Amino acid sequence: MTGPRRLLTALTLTAAATLAAPHLRADPAGAATAATAAVRPGAFCKATEAGKVEATADGRWMRCSTTPTDPRHRWRQVVK
Repeated sequence: MTGPRRLLTALTLTAAATLAAPHLRADPAGAATAATAAVRPGAFCKATEAGKVEATADGRWMRCSTTPTDPRHRWRQVVK
């Protein structure tokens, strides 16, 4: 490529990259909501959360665990 054509190609690629890049900004309100979200009984949880205890929206305590018949980690009610 020569002079003007090379410059035009470089500008086109730069403009395309700029237009394709998403504009993200922090959402403090959304982050706080996600961090305080209640768990749902029976919902899957991560293996890294095994043993963790959280509350549901109605105040019941749930633990992330497996059972002998269900190897998937789920939120299960804590039995006293």
